[in-house]
Amino acid sequence: MDADTNADRRDLRAEIGKYVSLTSFPATAEKLIEAATTNSAPESVVNRLRSMRPGMELPNTRALWLALGLESDHRF
Repeated sequence: MDADTNADRRDLRAEIGKYVSLTSFPATAEKLIEAATTNSAPESVVNRLRSMRPGMELPNTRALWLALGLESDHRF
């Protein structure tokens, strides 16, 4: 089953997105963790972001989803 047909993956992307959506890219893992923490993200979101390699530079949100194993293959 691909990532876009898996409701849990979509929901997790949406949940993380709520807390990092105002972050400008490119962004580092630390910048995204800081944004999520500042925006009172639940521990599950912060921990997921902490799973990324420290110092990792992400050029865009697609790279974020790839780094978190939540990639989206769906194209409109």
